[in-house]
Amino acid sequence: FQDGAKYAIQYGDAGFFQSWALFEDRHYHILNKLTNKPTNNLSNQSSNQSTNYPNNYQYTSKIRNIYKTAIKINKFHSPTWIAWAKFEERLGNLDLSRRLLVSGVSQFPHSKNIAWFHCALGHLASLQNDLNTARACYQRAL
Repeated sequence: FQDGAKYAIQYGDAGFFQSWALFEDRHYHILNKLTNKPTNNLSNQSSNQSTNYPNNYQYTSKIRNIYKTAIKINKFHSPTWIAWAKFEERLGNLDLSRRLLVSGVSQFPHSKNIAWFHCALGHLASLQNDLNTARACYQRAL
């Protein structure tokens, strides 16, 4: 991946970094399962739901840095914004996830993928049992 990163930066390919981040995310999760390492139960205070997901500072920092690089290279690559927001959601960072999605919407409000952002925002609102906001987000997606 290191060699490919040079070319991805040169050609503005944010998708390369998104794929790399997703790979690292899945790789770490599978390694934890194979080695039977315990994962932390992260609780979502507002919805009282627990997420069984590995929480390792070095791991999360590496993934976040890859997503940051992707956004730096091409801030208009909406799949990267969505993937990063979903990553943060799985970690239990709903506020950061929401900020990423709102930032993505504000960066390019006329994108053909804007509905994707609104659906993700609706999903976050529904996780917090805010059904009025969820409905409004889903309505905007239509």
